[in-house]
Amino acid sequence: MAAALSLAMIVVVILLSRLKYEIIWMTANFLDVVIINADTIRFLLAIKPDLFGKVLLALALVLPALTLLWWIDTFRMRLRTATVGFAGAPPRSLP
Repeated sequence: MAAALSLAMIVVVILLSRLKYEIIWMTANFLDVVIINADTIRFLLAIKPDLFGKVLLALALVLPALTLLWWIDTFRMRLRTATVGFAGAPPRSLP
C-alpha cells in the first residue's frame, strides 16, 4: 500500500508539472508542489473545466484499486496492533 501511494504521489507531481507547462510554459518545481492549496485548485479548475471530470475519474479508478491492494496485502498488520501503535502506547508483548 505504501509503495502504491508513493507511486501515486510521483505520478501526481509529474501530471502537475505537465499541466503547469501547458498553461504557462514552465515546469513545476518543489516550491510549486508545496504551495498547492484550495485557491490553486480552484484556479486550475476554473481555467481547465474538463479537469474536474478527469480528477473524479481518476479517484473512481484509484480508490477501489488501493482498497483491493490493502485487502490482499500479505504484510498487513492486525487491527489491534495498528490501533495500539496509532494511540502511541507501547505494545505489551510481541506476538
